[in-house]
Amino acid sequence: MAQKDKIRSIEKPEMPIGTLHGQDIDDFFNKSIAYHKEVFENTLSEYEPFDLYSNWKTFVRNLDEFINIPFEIDIDDKKNIYH
Repeated sequence: MAQKDKIRSIEKPEMPIGTLHGQDIDDFFNKSIAYHKEVFENTLSEYEPFDLYSNWKTFVRNLDEFINIPFEIDIDDKKNIYH
């Protein structure tokens, strides 16, 4: 079953209009966190655990290498690209 076809037990909270205070802020954040946690868990559940772990590990490793590129080359004007 595709992710978009899954039935969610938690509805996405509507974005508030205006300013929230006190308990209203807590309620909005708790509903939003619960919704996004469920979407995240449902998405991850579609993958085999080993494949998912392996793919994320590869993704993070490659992202790290991409970030390090300016620091590994000897071009002074490119070394501060992320600052």
